[in-house]
Amino acid sequence: MVSPPRPFSRRSLAFRVSLIVVCVEVVIFFLVGLLYLQIHDRQMEKELGQRIRAVTRLVSSGALAYDALGDKDLVGRLVGKGFEEAMVVGFTGIIFNATDPSLVGRDIRSVPSLDPEWFTQARNGGFTHTIKHDGRHEIIAVFPVLNAADGAAFVYTFLRVDKSRVSQQSHEFFLVLLLGSALGGIVTSLALLVSFRRLVFSRLRQNMAVMERLTGGDLSARIPLLSPIRRDELGWMAHGFNEMAESMESNVTRLKQEVENRTQAEAALSRAKAELEERVERRTMDLDRSNRELKREIEERKAAEAAMRESHKRLQGILDHSPSAISLVNSDGRFIMANLHFMLLFAAGRTDIAGLSRAEVYGQENAQVLSVLEDQALAERKPMADEESFTVEGEVRTYMTTAFPLFNEYGAAFAACAIRTDVSDRKRLEAESLRAGQLASLGELAAGVAHEINNPLNGIVNYAEIIHDELADGPCHDLAAKIIHEGERVSRIVAKLLAFSRSRSEQFEPVQVREVVDDALQLLEGGVNRGRVAVDIQVDDTLPRIRARAHEIRQVLLNILNNALHAVTHGQTPRPDPLIRIEARTALHNSEAFVDISITDNGYGIPESAMNRILSPFFSLKPHNEGTGLGLSITHAIVKGHGGRLDIASKEHEYTRVTVSIPIYGDTSFS
Repeated sequence: MVSPPRPFSRRSLAFRVSLIVVCVEVVIFFLVGLLYLQIHDRQMEKELGQRIRAVTRLVSSGALAYDALGDKDLVGRLVGKGFEEAMVVGFTGIIFNATDPSLVGRDIRSVPSLDPEWFTQARNGGFTHTIKHDGRHEIIAVFPVLNAADGAAFVYTFLRVDKSRVSQQSHEFFLVLLLGSALGGIVTSLALLVSFRRLVFSRLRQNMAVMERLTGGDLSARIPLLSPIRRDELGWMAHGFNEMAESMESNVTRLKQEVENRTQAEAALSRAKAELEERVERRTMDLDRSNRELKREIEERKAAEAAMRESHKRLQGILDHSPSAISLVNSDGRFIMANLHFMLLFAAGRTDIAGLSRAEVYGQENAQVLSVLEDQALAERKPMADEESFTVEGEVRTYMTTAFPLFNEYGAAFAACAIRTDVSDRKRLEAESLRAGQLASLGELAAGVAHEINNPLNGIVNYAEIIHDELADGPCHDLAAKIIHEGERVSRIVAKLLAFSRSRSEQFEPVQVREVVDDALQLLEGGVNRGRVAVDIQVDDTLPRIRARAHEIRQVLLNILNNALHAVTHGQTPRPDPLIRIEARTALHNSEAFVDISITDNGYGIPESAMNRILSPFFSLKPHNEGTGLGLSITHAIVKGHGGRLDIASKEHEYTRVTVSIPIYGDTSFS
């Protein structure tokens, strides 16, 4: 066991308390001394300044002659302890009188210890200033001496005082005070030590002896107590210690009982542990069996999910390779899935449309059209089929759509599947076939009418020739000539109709360009004359013949000329000088020889927005009842069938130029 510290040893509490008291007293006295020195120095400087100013006032009032400043003893008595020197300096810097006779008559600029700037500053009323000279702190004072008569300054007084000599007395007092405080602290500490030993330390040793008995196991040991009236802090501490010892003794008794109870509880716990381990072992075996079954189920589910993903991937592949647009929409009108063709058609640029509404995918206008069959299939719970026409990239397309509902396990229709197949080309071919049939019927009708007209027309012309021959003179002669001329013109038109309606040869043959141009113009002669349209034909008869079927090229030119005639004679502002120009020239396209036939009109032109649809079937710029929209599409098909090309150039409100390029027949060459 560690022994208690001896009295007055460095480990004892009495020694530490005494040392703290001594240190605190020394610090307090030291700080008080420093404060005293600062206050004393300020007071000393203040009094010294007052004495210096008093000397200057005595000189200014005449009570003290300025010559008296040369008397060092006199000035020393007036200024006090620390006086060094005094002098009188004129405004020119010459020293008139001084305590040091060697300085009299010298210029202040020649004295190293004097700064001429001091005397310049003193003109404004004088000053006192502390400087450091030869390692000492000195106070200098420079004041002007005023004339008693007019108050004008005529000389300066200069005084120098050694500040360190003035404050030496204060420092000596401070040292005496510091030594006295240290001596008082030591005496106080000794008194504290003696008192502490009698009043504190003996009782602490008694308390420590009781504590040793407690640590040795004697829980009945107690500290003797004084009466409550005489009880001090140590007495109350001993009282609290005794209460703690009593509590400890009762706690130890209770702990012994608890230990005995815990021993019995541990025995019961051991039995319960053995039973629990047995139950855990059985449960572990059950869990192991369940884990194996769960693992098998997970593997089976993973295999099923993999098969489902593979099946879905295969189904999606089948759907993506379908030429039809296939989509699945729920009962709220939002998409569930779609195949690749549908995405390219309606959602190009998107990767997924699941959750999107019809308006977000189709657009607001198309959504109203494309939702009808799907909603009907959901409402009537049966498949629905019909044609749908809607706009795709600015072009009206026709789709054959089949929509049918999908049912969940409860029999409720939760989605509609729509399969859309593009039938626009088939519809166009049907329309072209219908048009071809109509043209064939029209040709047969024209042939029949031509035959019926031809016989009476021959009779009219023959009778007119008889009248013309018999009536050589008179007005009837001229009328007969006109009848013959018009009859022959009608006969030529009938011949053209017959030629147009004859059986068509599918073989290409050499065709003279000027002839087919004239034939087409002759069929439109009436419309040209009624519209007062100027026709400028620049087609040379010497052009090479083209490889074509004449009746089809005639139909091509007739369609283009008919559109040009309509452009210059109709519209909101018909041209005052309508013109159609027909030009033909040879050209090379991809190193092959062609004849380019250009038909230009100065009509209302084609809007730029319609240029990419102008060759589409059923698209027309004419009013609703004036065109079928098939003319240019049929023309384009005929030209492509001839191995040629069709080019259209137009500027709205200015012109339209259609150029038909047909290959030259045979080995014809040109330079």
